[in-house]
Amino acid sequence: MFKVNNLGLSVHRRFAASLTLRSINREEQDQIRAARAKFFQVPKRKESTTHNPPVDNKATASTIMPSEPSSKRFKFLNMSRNKASSPDSPEPETPLIIAFYDPTTQAEDARGRTLAEMLSWNDGKLESCHNYIQMLFPLPEGSPFNWEAPIVNREVFDAFRAQSELRQQLKRSFMRMLHFYGFEIVGAAENEDSAQESLEQPESEDQDASIKDPTTSTDVVLSIVRAPDWQKPFRNWAIRFDHNHLRMTRIIRSLRVLGLEAEASAFFKALEEVYNDPDININLRSMTYWRNAMGRPLHTAPDGEQSEWLWDWEMQEKAAREAQHTNGEGVGDGNGIANGKKENGD
Repeated sequence: MFKVNNLGLSVHRRFAASLTLRSINREEQDQIRAARAKFFQVPKRKESTTHNPPVDNKATASTIMPSEPSSKRFKFLNMSRNKASSPDSPEPETPLIIAFYDPTTQAEDARGRTLAEMLSWNDGKLESCHNYIQMLFPLPEGSPFNWEAPIVNREVFDAFRAQSELRQQLKRSFMRMLHFYGFEIVGAAENEDSAQESLEQPESEDQDASIKDPTTSTDVVLSIVRAPDWQKPFRNWAIRFDHNHLRMTRIIRSLRVLGLEAEASAFFKALEEVYNDPDININLRSMTYWRNAMGRPLHTAPDGEQSEWLWDWEMQEKAAREAQHTNGEGVGDGNGIANGKKENGD
């Protein structure tokens, strides 16, 4: 599909050599190295002279995850999936994302910054700095703009959904960015105790059939509206094209992945209201990405990237729901992933 010339390899190696990994643990370093090795192996596999017909995956779409687009492999989508290690490897360290958001640890990111420091920045710093948003709102997909940013793996995913203190810290980041964009939250958004209690409670029969986790904030009722002083911050991003549109896509997806579904939904609705404002002109592509970030199943990124471990998790959740339904426990309708959402314009 593509070739990497000697000049491209040299540039890549010099850039990779300059990457500082002091704040990334051993497991994540191994994942990055493995992903880079895989990247350079791709052209060799694709230079085969054998002409095989394309594989039709439609017949197995319900049980086999669609293959990842090869054009996006440079994003190191699957760094978090590679857990191979030797028997003599030391006990794995706490992933940086967890340590960074843990209120007792308060770890620094790869550039020596803590969560408290980032949240104390003024709006000008938040606008001009481009390497913090990947730390505040991490994703299962790697960022081509910040190679130092760690990615969400299954361990991080499980930790955020099990520990309310991590989600509360994530919510602090979300609240700061809402203020930066000219929004505010109204409604019961601050208390997650009821969500944690739902671990011991059966789900209702009329629950949406999309994949949900009982430790998330899906049952919290809240709304996001324009703040009283919304005009000034809106002038910074509520325009046809702006880099903050990409940040907003990231925020929606990160909130969903890490267990703040209600906050993600409320933020999407607020952005949708702005998009539909006749006095504001935002391009359709940005709206489509916001819609994809909110409406697609968790294993599918807004641009179509696939996460295998998230697919596995969704299949496990679906199987558990269907087993409960078969046993007469009345959980959902078992119709599959995110069937309550429809994407327009995708």
